[in-house]
Amino acid sequence: MTADDTTVVARPHSAEELDEVFDALAHRYRRAIIQRLEWGEPATLDDLVTLITDRDDSAAASDVRTALVHNHLPRLAETDVITYDAETHVTELDDAVAERAILAAVHGSE
Repeated sequence: MTADDTTVVARPHSAEELDEVFDALAHRYRRAIIQRLEWGEPATLDDLVTLITDRDDSAAASDVRTALVHNHLPRLAETDVITYDAETHVTELDDAVAERAILAAVHGSE
């Protein structure tokens, strides 16, 4: 059951698909993004930069912004974990079975 009490049927994932998703989750910034998006509300790029710089005092906002735009957000979008609009810089969590499993794994890593 999902958070909204609907039944979701899992589709089989190939080993390659799972490897891509787990690779996408390998970085702490990407895990933080997923945890933030779990709230169910879209996040702007500025929201995510603030989230990460608040967690990592040594991270410069300009460096985080560049890393998010050119690496972390596209990587999560490529694996269908999030949707990311490069024009508006708005990010949302995709509502699918894989993401629910990912959220459980992310929470287990805290």
